[in-house]
Amino acid sequence: MIVRFLILAIMGMMLSSTVWAAGDKLLIEDAYVRLLSTDTMARGAYMRITNLTHERWIMTRAKAVAYEKTGIYEIVTVNGKRKVKKRKYVVINPEETIEFKPDGLQLLLMNPVRRDTRKKFPITLYFRKHSPMLVRFNAR
Repeated sequence: MIVRFLILAIMGMMLSSTVWAAGDKLLIEDAYVRLLSTDTMARGAYMRITNLTHERWIMTRAKAVAYEKTGIYEIVTVNGKRKVKKRKYVVINPEETIEFKPDGLQLLLMNPVRRDTRKKFPITLYFRKHSPMLVRFNAR
């Protein structure tokens, strides 16, 4: 099992959109931001997070300096209708990979401080009992 995660970590470090946080033991891959609405300039942030440790990690919030409001949300289907549900936190169990994607978990970046045309978006992820982690998301 450990060999599998070491191989995954090495492969991940070779990808350009991958962030490796050796001290924190999380592997973050394919981090990107996509424009959701040209009217409001809201953006969705997506990624894959792999917990390489034997302990639970709990992401409690995220913060993007270029946006007034950033939150963890999930797209859920209730009675055939899609709804956006705010999440207080996301649990990443030991040796588990979770994916933030357009039809599931996502970070929503709302109310930009200024019109943002950058190619990289720095977002800080905050965890219970662990240090914050700065991740640079690519624009798509």
